[in-house]
Amino acid sequence: MLTKEVFRKQQLKRLASRFQEQQLYALAKLQAKLLQTSAWKEAKTVALTLSTNLELDTKSLILTALNAQKQVVLPQTLPGNQMRFIEMTESTTFKKTAFGVIEPNGSLETTLPKDQIDLIIVPGVAFSANGKRVGYGGGFYDRYLKDYRGVTIALADELRFFPEPLWQIDATDVDVDYVITVNGGGFENVKEKISW
Repeated sequence: MLTKEVFRKQQLKRLASRFQEQQLYALAKLQAKLLQTSAWKEAKTVALTLSTNLELDTKSLILTALNAQKQVVLPQTLPGNQMRFIEMTESTTFKKTAFGVIEPNGSLETTLPKDQIDLIIVPGVAFSANGKRVGYGGGFYDRYLKDYRGVTIALADELRFFPEPLWQIDATDVDVDYVITVNGGGFENVKEKISW
């Protein structure tokens, strides 16, 4: 069993070397499966991210959500490894963080409370079949999801999906509710172990 830091470093290297060749195929399949879920169909407010180079491109999902009249919120990092979600509108401006991530400028007035977010698409570098995940090392999502009561979904292409976690699990880790995979059973409810 690898420490999370060692696993994350190895996984990021693996993603960097093989990611581009698989992204378009994986993105189309994962998005199609996501759009068929009741969680997506019923969600009025969806939290997404602005993807980085090694992540599945989220632009099409953001556009799909907006075209479906869903409210889209994007994460903004705060001191102390905290984050909040800012509503995306036509007037939203963006900035690049010290980590090289693009995020919205926002304030408390444009922050959406957790209980108003129906669905969060959770990013990460690796996901297991039982909902474990490895993020990028800041713990932002684990802190945010600790008391979140909506639905969480991970989109796991073949490079990000692991049947069992190969990394250590920390007490502060928060599992995702569902993992959607390219070749697997589709939409798996991790918590209830129901496979569709």
